[in-house]
Amino acid sequence: MFSCTECGFETKKWQGRCSECGNWNSLVEKISSFKKQSASSVQIIEPVALVDIDVSVIAQKPILEIPLQEVAGVMRKALLPGGLLLLGGEPGIGKSTLVLQFASYLQAKQKMLYISGEETLAQLRIRAERLAASQELRCLMLADIDMIADYLHNEKELPHIIVIDSLHVLYSTRSAGNVGSVSQVKYAVDILRRIAKEKNILIITIGHVTKDGDIAGPKMLEHMVDAVFYLEGERDGNIRFLRAVKNRFDAVNTLGVLEMTESGFKDAANPDLIFWQQEKPEIGTALGMIRQGKRIFVTEVQALVVPTDFGYPRRTSLGYDLNRLHTVLAVLQRQLDLPFNKHDVYIKLKAGLQTDDTTLDTAVALALISSHQRKVVNEHLIAVGEITLNGHISKVSDDYSREAKKRGLKFLPILHVSDLQSILPLPG
Repeated sequence: MFSCTECGFETKKWQGRCSECGNWNSLVEKISSFKKQSASSVQIIEPVALVDIDVSVIAQKPILEIPLQEVAGVMRKALLPGGLLLLGGEPGIGKSTLVLQFASYLQAKQKMLYISGEETLAQLRIRAERLAASQELRCLMLADIDMIADYLHNEKELPHIIVIDSLHVLYSTRSAGNVGSVSQVKYAVDILRRIAKEKNILIITIGHVTKDGDIAGPKMLEHMVDAVFYLEGERDGNIRFLRAVKNRFDAVNTLGVLEMTESGFKDAANPDLIFWQQEKPEIGTALGMIRQGKRIFVTEVQALVVPTDFGYPRRTSLGYDLNRLHTVLAVLQRQLDLPFNKHDVYIKLKAGLQTDDTTLDTAVALALISSHQRKVVNEHLIAVGEITLNGHISKVSDDYSREAKKRGLKFLPILHVSDLQSILPLPG
């Protein structure tokens, strides 16, 4: 069997070029580690009834408390012994800062070990001093995953929690591929998972997100861990979003809102209003709502529609799904006869928010019409609902209208995109 060191593709025959990712000379032979055992050496395995399983190891240890409430709301229930957690995000977004600050908080009550594969210990101390982190935090500079495993195997006083910064620099001479390749990363995650389960240690590791939105390359890594969290936001701004995309122990798509300062992260003030600054409305803006876990956020949508200078109009979307934008534009053109096929269209969500919540469709449509018609939407109006291909707007739960009323906003009970003409009358 041959395996591609770049994408993990496997084939029975060697190929000069990987048929999956297109890389040349990336296929290496995968040596099976299976060895036939004698009957006397085979371990006897027997199933156990659920009622006979001892859960005291986990049950007696309380879920860890975190001073940052926005972080606690997203991660707290996943912080259990034996868990393997993955924090992803773009380079420079603040992952290492958040994890170091996080480790410092827990150091007071839990035995911690911080393993750095990127920074020297001196660099780590300088950053810790800037964050006023605990100086008692035990640190180790090591990137060889096999040496890490050997150290933990021989250590008599094991830590309760291990932080590894970061996943993509871990390597092993026993695995094929370069550092950061799919095969190396998968091997490292497999070793970490075994350590977490066998030693009953909570392991938190960092992974960079590629331009395709994957953590260190393959999405398959998300299936190998217990929980996956993403740190998002605009690097030029100070607002960050902590999002749960996988969590075996709690709800997913929960969102925490943080503010990044010189001394580290803190809970954002008024997080429910972070995407809406209550400013005077302008042409091309509209208010919508998104649900993230149990929370509903009021969100400002910004749109810019201008005549195109090219034969093929440009479509750009920051934070809102581009395929959804194409759909909304097609529906508006068909139902309202708006010539978006002759215009460049740009969509942006406030504060660097990224969402796939389709209830934002109506607000996007309203912002597009506002920009195209050069008319301002009333500042107290809010539009919510998914737009279907025939122009109907799906009804949402009463939670949205209650939240809008609490914010002093008028919820628009519209059922079809043609109803948007009552808000922004179209010519003719």
